[in-house]
Amino acid sequence: MITLENLEETNSLSTEQWQRKTWIISENLRLLKQEELYWYNRSHETWLLNGDLNTKYFHRVASGRKRKNTILSPEHGDITIDGDENLLAHATEYYSELFGPTPEFNVHLNNNIWDGVVCVSKIDKEQLCKPFSEV
Repeated sequence: MITLENLEETNSLSTEQWQRKTWIISENLRLLKQEELYWYNRSHETWLLNGDLNTKYFHRVASGRKRKNTILSPEHGDITIDGDENLLAHATEYYSELFGPTPEFNVHLNNNIWDGVVCVSKIDKEQLCKPFSEV
């Protein structure tokens, strides 16, 4: 079966074929928009039915979200951290480790590492260290 696009690539379309192609594209876009609107409405159906005003449903949803997001007592490994002092000590320790001083690395280079390597001559060094000029 020859599609209109294949036919268009090989020959030019007649007026009737051009109108048919335009109608198919616009119908496809309309159906895609209708499907998107359908799924958008389905996703908000419960909220729209029960409302977002000062209702029991609204308060249950808000309370459930608050309950879900509340941290009653933080844990560190198997240990539960209780009390303000312990929580403050844990937070201080955590951020001290996170932002504390970086460990020192004892990496030393051999003093003879550059022996035998060809260096820039004094004349070349003077040329490289000159101030910039357009000449």
